[in-house]
Amino acid sequence: MKKMSIVERLDLLFSLRTEDMDLEHDRKMWKNNEKDLYRWMEEEAESEGGPVSDMYADKITHVQDMITKIDIKRTKIQKQIIELEEN
Repeated sequence: MKKMSIVERLDLLFSLRTEDMDLEHDRKMWKNNEKDLYRWMEEEAESEGGPVSDMYADKITHVQDMITKIDIKRTKIQKQIIELEEN
């Protein structure tokens, strides 16, 4: 990491923390969506499988993929925050 002034460092830290909080919020929204999908699937889908079950499975997979992407982004950001705070 290049040498930064204290102001640049604080600006970057603020920006990273803000982005992390935004991603945390997005993750909570996706997790709520996932819970809703599971609940709706239990109510509407066929127990032996079928098109409705497949539809919900596809939607749940998409939601879980989004959560994973957010987790990866947050891990990178949190590592940057730690590096900035330690140096």
